Amino acid sequence: MLHFDNPTIHLRRPVIVTSVAQALGVKPFEILAELIPMQVFVAPHQGLDDSTVFRLGKLIGVDFRIDGDEDEDGGSSPVHTRPIDPASPPPLAKATPMTQALDRDEWKSIRFEGVDLPQSLMGISILINIDDFTERTGDWIWKLPHCKSIWKGGPARWCHESATEIIDHMIEHRETVLAMIRERLVPNGFDPDATFSEWISSLMTIREISSKKEGDCQWIAGNPDPEVGRMAERFLRYLDSVDRNRRNE
Repeated sequence: MLHFDNPTIHLRRPVIVTSVAQALGVKPFEILAELIPMQVFVAPHQGLDDSTVFRLGKLIGVDFRIDGDEDEDGGSSPVHTRPIDPASPPPLAKATPMTQALDRDEWKSIRFEGVDLPQSLMGISILINIDDFTERTGDWIWKLPHCKSIWKGGPARWCHESATEIIDHMIEHRETVLAMIRERLVPNGFDPDATFSEWISSLMTIREISSKKEGDCQWIAGNPDPEVGRMAERFLRYLDSVDRNRRNE
């Protein structure tokens, strides 16, 4: 989480995520991560209104001042330069729960590198139908939630790149993703807005963990089942034998 010592930062219109990040010397995704608890979902190139900017400043310890557009003579006409009084901040959007009450037998929490993620992440495989993703990211989307009682894994770089691609797409196409959640997951008790928030938050966690990891990342949903593991080993041995027989033909 970002935290500053209350510096005064001047921003010019239009205020967008990338310009805020540049002014603070941080990455755009770090600003996006701070906006998620505020229930603000935008792409890096999209604009932020004044109230959102001031709320963000209060959250991370920055005194933002917004300067106006240039006038016809090329001068600057400051607009809304006074931050909102912290004693009377604008009303926040209604918060949605970050942990949903889903069927724990069917929807289990995924433990990624020792960090427990929300149950709703097991439903993220519905995004496999999105054609915009690369084949590698599509494979990762399919593999991530299919880990009930069995350890799954993959290169940390694969996890990082896939999580990043999914985050970018979800933010840019929020309404489309919400519509998919409503159609495919609401019948199973999922709340669309809460699910969207949990997926973004989980993917950011995965991206952060995998950026610091060397080698493979490991994850599992629920407790490992020895019998499932043995069945998987037998199946892999069967595939190896089939492959050997084909090579010998």
